[in-house]
Amino acid sequence: MCGIAGISGENARHYVAPMIRALAHRGPDAEAAWHDAYMALAHRRLSIIDTSDSANQPFFEPEGRYGIVFNGEIYNYRELRRTLEGEGVVFRTQSDTEVLLHWLMSRGPAGLTACNGMFALAFYDARGARPQLMLARDRFGKKPLYYGWLETGIVRRFAFASELRALMACPEYRPRVSATGATLFLMCEHVPDPQSMLAGVSSLAPGSYLTLDVASGATAEGRFWDPGQGVHGSRPIVPPSSYEEALIGLDDRLRQAVKLRLRSDVPLGVLLSGGVDSAAVAALAREMLGRERELHTFSVAFDEADFDESVHAKAVADHLGTTHHEIRFSPAEVERVVGRTLDHLDNPLADAGVFPYMLLSRAVKKHVTVALGGDGGDEVFAGYEPFNVWKKGRWMHRFFGWNGLWRALKAFAEIGSPQEGYMPFRYKMATALRGAPFGDDERLFAWTAGWMPDELREAATGELSYALDRADAAAHNRDAWRGAAEKDWIQRLARAFRATFLQEVLQKVDTASMAHALEVRAPLLDADVVAYAEQLPGKWLWAGPGRGKNVLKDAVRALLPQGALDRRKQGFSIPVYTWLRSGPLAKPLREAVEAESFRALGWFDHDRLTRLIDEHQGGKRNHRKRLLPLLMLAQWHKRWIAR
Repeated sequence: MCGIAGISGENARHYVAPMIRALAHRGPDAEAAWHDAYMALAHRRLSIIDTSDSANQPFFEPEGRYGIVFNGEIYNYRELRRTLEGEGVVFRTQSDTEVLLHWLMSRGPAGLTACNGMFALAFYDARGARPQLMLARDRFGKKPLYYGWLETGIVRRFAFASELRALMACPEYRPRVSATGATLFLMCEHVPDPQSMLAGVSSLAPGSYLTLDVASGATAEGRFWDPGQGVHGSRPIVPPSSYEEALIGLDDRLRQAVKLRLRSDVPLGVLLSGGVDSAAVAALAREMLGRERELHTFSVAFDEADFDESVHAKAVADHLGTTHHEIRFSPAEVERVVGRTLDHLDNPLADAGVFPYMLLSRAVKKHVTVALGGDGGDEVFAGYEPFNVWKKGRWMHRFFGWNGLWRALKAFAEIGSPQEGYMPFRYKMATALRGAPFGDDERLFAWTAGWMPDELREAATGELSYALDRADAAAHNRDAWRGAAEKDWIQRLARAFRATFLQEVLQKVDTASMAHALEVRAPLLDADVVAYAEQLPGKWLWAGPGRGKNVLKDAVRALLPQGALDRRKQGFSIPVYTWLRSGPLAKPLREAVEAESFRALGWFDHDRLTRLIDEHQGGKRNHRKRLLPLLMLAQWHKRWIAR
């Protein structure tokens, strides 16, 4: 796990140096750069596989023509290496980086389909007829990669980096905010690919690659994986003929996924939230490692009972015999974590779970460098609340989505208390009613959105208002739903979650973990696991209200204590309503929104924004879905643009 950056043009080495320094937190173990007349490549290393200096990057093959900078891990590198050795390749290191370099040399972008891992990479052919650069990103977008043409004085340069902060650190470059990116962020609570928060800068889409003819500047995009076609793993799939056969097939793939992700030359552990997904990963890790080997697990304890799963995490840890660490998210810690998180977010994110995840990552890094987590379980195995209320959503759409009654009912649900706790009834009611005007292909967007388009239209002015007319925030939802027409509604909704909300989850994980140089791996997003789950009947995933992730639970039930898998689902979050009303987010919200630099954008009717804040902090209405994205956008602008 690392940070990468690169830039084209004359004297590129002078421009790339401050860019890579901005990524020091991602890779504290080594820094290096390489350049020729066309391009500079740079790398910050977090050493995981083959920690020797010989595996440092940028990494070139002996003849010096082909090189790579690479962030992530190729979990099946040993298997790929054996294939290459059979073809006569001689290796100098034990690293996955060298394997990936030779794999791309012989197979090009098509070879990425065989790479089981998480990655963002730049592959460079320095001595071809024309120098060529290729950028690529893993299937699900676990590792970020941004690119664009930057104006540096009178010279335009192609640049890429793991984080926006590295691009913003480029000398002579003056970043401009993208109104389209800001509009999509306010509605989606993250900036969906391929947009970014900077004008002229894009986020490489998951499963895609981009080639650059360095001399001419011509670019071309392609895909080695199309999310509309589902996931294709490395193993052939024969659809199971029975539920029992499905459990055997899933168990086999889960074990292999965890086994691959236990490959590490540094200490590792498991993030154990107390929920189903992380418990399953921890149980399988214990099975793979055996009882004699120490396994560290980590959980966060909250003072608020509705958000605390620590007692359940402890029960699982005790059952598995792990060395368990409990990190308390106390009031004293809250103030420090909020400040650090807001300072660190160079790409805004309105997932409240990022705050405790920052605390957790800092504590975990004191013990291990690699951690396995349960990310992706809800998106793959149908675990989220919308699965429980999907049929009710269809009923709402049919009976009053067209007549405006939903607006009155939603407004009533948002009024006053009780609004505290994890997803209180009236909050869930208001959220469900948001989806009433939308059909199946866009309802998930309405249920997960921050600002709805009509709400934002009432508050937006100037450039933001124009951008709103062009922005299609529901596009990824719509494309995923329609692209899975052959599937049942459960599988179609799961695919829509993977195309949308999963990107927010993965941004949270990468941002918080890499802020502390911690590598987090997601076995439940293994390509073979997802491909197998996609072939199962939806009813085996979601067996009815409160019975999501059914096949996953049954596959690992024998490994976990009784009752560990059958509790009500809780998310990894904070009491957002209370924090925005009178807690640690209340003052930062008002200060950032009222800042002169934010007002100067001319994007909002600030009287309307003030009214929303006053209503929320006065306990009259629950505007948390709108105010958290607003806070994150205003704080981002304050820290990264107006500074």
